[in-house]
Amino acid sequence: MNRMRQLEEKIQMQRRRVNDFKNLIDFTIELKELLNARTKKLQLTFLNKKVNELLHNVISSRFGMAERNFHNKLDFWKFWISTYKHLNWFDKLEQVYRKHNKTYGQKDATLWIEGALLPVRRNGPSRINESREIFVECLRVHKKNSRIYIAWCKLEFFCVDLINQNTKKGESKKNYQTIELIYTDGINNCGNQPAFYLELYQAVKNFPSSSNFRTKLLRDMEDNCGNNEDTYDILAQVNFNLVGGDVKNEQNVMKCISYYEKGIETVHSEKMYQLYIDALDKIAMKITVSSGNDELLRYQVIENICSVYERAHRKHFLPMNGYFAWVNPTNFLLKSCIYRFNFLDSSNQATR
Repeated sequence: MNRMRQLEEKIQMQRRRVNDFKNLIDFTIELKELLNARTKKLQLTFLNKKVNELLHNVISSRFGMAERNFHNKLDFWKFWISTYKHLNWFDKLEQVYRKHNKTYGQKDATLWIEGALLPVRRNGPSRINESREIFVECLRVHKKNSRIYIAWCKLEFFCVDLINQNTKKGESKKNYQTIELIYTDGINNCGNQPAFYLELYQAVKNFPSSSNFRTKLLRDMEDNCGNNEDTYDILAQVNFNLVGGDVKNEQNVMKCISYYEKGIETVHSEKMYQLYIDALDKIAMKITVSSGNDELLRYQVIENICSVYERAHRKHFLPMNGYFAWVNPTNFLLKSCIYRFNFLDSSNQATR
């Protein structure tokens, strides 16, 4: 008890130090666990309930008092939430998230999103409406935050898959309607950046129920962000990875290349050519080191690399490090390419 008194006095003297408050709470929890172990060892387990109630009240009241001093500090809220998780106080935890949303949550949506997921994580799809209400409130404050739309869509697909597993497929209709509304709102507020579509795709790709949605998502990204180099890089990489990045499949490789070809036709920039060259380098390397590699396919890819270098040079989109990479005698991927000799003259003229 002396130790607890010392910690309390320290907090009173230095009200703005979150770490001092953490030390006091940690000590209280250790004391609770120690008393529980002692009462169990002495076969006085009937006292556990009283001890727990007493210390629970102490911890709750201390957090309540500390909130006045630390409500604007993220590490305080994280500590409060992690403490209640450790103690399995999930009913009280939902109350903490609500307090956070009215204070620090107005500046940062991270813990607000976490709190919105909690009802479904605890009780399944039966509490999806509560999660939806929290997400709606969050979006009123953080309208442009793409993470909210992504987390909400992911939660809806999670519920759809659980419902479908229970052979109640008709009940998931509202989830799909909600997803459509969230996604449309997300496009209106965040849909001008390819990263939004990529992160959403990655978030829902493991849900079987999201197959049609993912196809639409990639199509919308191309329609809405067609002038962005990253769009074509993402489309190529996603489609290539759908079959595990299989470089033994010529059709798979050529489809990946076709997206980059479309990219350099649509977006005329150094970055677009660089993304294309980097991707071809990786594909060629994979073909070279893979067992049972296809020499003809490898040669086709190397030809593509040479062709892209030449076109980038001709249109003045090849950076200087591209010229140095090209004439590097250790670049074994390019040494065997017949285009290299035709290009050397051009590159030598450019670097003089």
